Amino acid sequence: MKSDSFVNTIIIEDNTRQNRSTNYFARTMLKVMSGLLVTAATSYVCIASGLVLSICSAFVRHGFASMLALILLYGFINTSMAKNVVNNSANTSTVNAIFYFHAVLEGLTISPLVFFSTGSNVTTAFLASASLFAFLAATSLRSESTNLLSFGRMISATSFALLFIAVANIFIKSDVISVGISAVFVVICAIATVYDIQWMKMLFENCGEDEKQNDKFTTMAAMMLHSNIVNMFWHILRLLNYLSDRRKD
Repeated sequence: MKSDSFVNTIIIEDNTRQNRSTNYFARTMLKVMSGLLVTAATSYVCIASGLVLSICSAFVRHGFASMLALILLYGFINTSMAKNVVNNSANTSTVNAIFYFHAVLEGLTISPLVFFSTGSNVTTAFLASASLFAFLAATSLRSESTNLLSFGRMISATSFALLFIAVANIFIKSDVISVGISAVFVVICAIATVYDIQWMKMLFENCGEDEKQNDKFTTMAAMMLHSNIVNMFWHILRLLNYLSDRRKD
């Protein structure tokens, strides 16, 4: 009798953890979608207002400095988010502000590429990145595997190496290197998406009862996934533009 009671307790606790994880993941995805809307709106306003021309001018005149400034700014945002959430040193409003500031910055960053791309390429890149993200999210959620969690440092190291090559290519100006970077980055973003979702599952299934702290974790997770899908869109669009230019030649 006691053993049955113990088993029932374990089953109830397991179901509770799974339900809580599902709830937090749903909230995370809602935040991802809201962030994507902010990014898209920012890019649209930037292009419609002509601000994109000023951004393009800054990159043309100060390519290396602009790239370095963006890398440092993104690094600061990610560090601030992780520090404030993990240490529980900021309120929910501050964490949300960091997330949406990041979404706005992403919109400003992608606007020049969108501006110089055809509508069909932009649409194709969006559909491709959204479909790939949805497939990876669905398969990762159904899978019980957490085998990618040990590859976090390797993913980060590869990303930094690609960023270094991208900065160097500002001076080299090689189309082959540029295309190669984009192709590898799409793969890295796909792997990072699976990694992030596996990390989220582990986190949400073992989180405590502090609702405010858990909500901050969903915001941090949303920023990670948002960054993955925007980067996939960016690099897929670059590949499509390259292929379009090759056809013209």
